Amino acid sequence: AGRHGSAIIEFGKPFYSVRKSYARHDPDPLMAGCPCPTCTGGFSRAYLHHLFRAHEPSGPALVTAHNLFRMNSLMRDLRQRILDDEL
Repeated sequence: AGRHGSAIIEFGKPFYSVRKSYARHDPDPLMAGCPCPTCTGGFSRAYLHHLFRAHEPSGPALVTAHNLFRMNSLMRDLRQRILDDEL
């Protein structure tokens, strides 16, 4: 998904596409409060949109890094909830 510009923002919700025109002037990070390197590194949605439009390989790499971070966080939280007998 990341290599095509789709970022995981919230689980259970549709992806956020940095390739769409609504991302062109958006100064926010992919996800507010996300501690991943993409979100904390100062990469705005508008800048990621620019990277995809310019066919820069760093665009897909940054969105993929964000998605992997989010998936790893989800799995860590699920494992902990299983260990705590919450699931």
